[in-house]
Amino acid sequence: MSVAEHPALRRDLVLRLARRKRDALGDRELTDAERRVAALVAQGQTNREVAARLFTTIRTVEAHLTQIYRKLGIRSDEDVLRLWAVAVEELRSRLDSGWPTASWR
Repeated sequence: MSVAEHPALRRDLVLRLARRKRDALGDRELTDAERRVAALVAQGQTNREVAARLFTTIRTVEAHLTQIYRKLGIRSDEDVLRLWAVAVEELRSRLDSGWPTASWR
């Protein structure tokens, strides 16, 4: 099963990346609204679906994503792909070592 097919793994990936970047960036922590948007996007929802779920506009979702990218230092699609590749390798390593365990559920 790939990471993309498993919502919990995808969510874990995004949250871990956000934590890692936040720890490095200090004050530039994501707001609650930005976290909600990031979590829904991490589940594979489109901007339109996120807007409908949060009862807001697509433009607001786009603004939150812009802030998220700025705070996480993402400047291009290549940055997203690089972060994704590193995280996928980390998850593969964890899965190979038996993660998630029964206690994870």
